Amino acid sequence: MTKAHLLNRLDAVDPGWPIYRELVRRVEGVDFSELRHEFLGRFLVATVPLVFAQPPARTRWPDWMPRYVPALYGLHGADAEMEGGYARHFHGNLARRGAVFSPAANDEELGFPTFDLPGDVYHFQANRSGALFFVDPSNQVLYPDAGLRRLVVLDSLTEFTQNVIRAALAGADWFHTYADRAKGLVD
Repeated sequence: MTKAHLLNRLDAVDPGWPIYRELVRRVEGVDFSELRHEFLGRFLVATVPLVFAQPPARTRWPDWMPRYVPALYGLHGADAEMEGGYARHFHGNLARRGAVFSPAANDEELGFPTFDLPGDVYHFQANRSGALFFVDPSNQVLYPDAGLRRLVVLDSLTEFTQNVIRAALAGADWFHTYADRAKGLVD
């Protein structure tokens, strides 16, 4: 994966947002090097805190998902090894009961409630603490609310994506934008 490859990936799906164009300009203006991690995958790491990951080849992106999602895969403003890269938990897997607070499917053992889920919700992303976030075909980003015992809307995928880009450009953690709204999720 090279900077040229990344720029092609980004240019091919420009959604027309000013913040997206700002991200592309930043990518154009910094140097990147490739980092290969045996367990975490391949990354492009900039000389400033800006990281992208290589999307997994085995992942099938649903037709309803905007094309900018795989283009921005792994984006964040931190070390490549840190949890929290954009869409890094999307592998085409549906969310399932008992695995909405922990990807190890041990919610109950960790003291979290288990509850039924809609059949069309997919794993999408995590914050640095490993709290899970989900996406659905109506392009809503969801998170599990232990008190309500259900998934609740965090934001639209469009707004969420723009907030992730803003945070990455600032070298900040995307989750701080939502910390007050996603109460109970430790970061």
